[in-house]
Amino acid sequence: MTAVGCAVMDAILSPGFLEEVEALGAYLKSGLTSLSARNHLGEVRGIGLLLALDLKRDIAPELVVKAREAGLLLNSPRPNLLRFMPALTVSREEIDEMMEILENMLKL
Repeated sequence: MTAVGCAVMDAILSPGFLEEVEALGAYLKSGLTSLSARNHLGEVRGIGLLLALDLKRDIAPELVVKAREAGLLLNSPRPNLLRFMPALTVSREEIDEMMEILENMLKL
């Protein structure tokens, strides 16, 4: 167990890692903000890669099920909120894919 913890700390403390995580958090927030504006949803809250989207209606549990079927893992702490918690190693391409899945789910 100690070796795993040390490996994680080595990765987190490596040069540029946390700056990249910050940049990815900003990229995700920007994507969710744009998605929200296009679909007349509410605000995006949170910091870094831990974000929530206010759907302005109680459809989050339904979207969580649809997302899982599409290969996207989300949760809904409230009926009107979707919470996003991607891995710190998420890529821009994976964020783009997530946005596409969400956009398609909201059209249904």
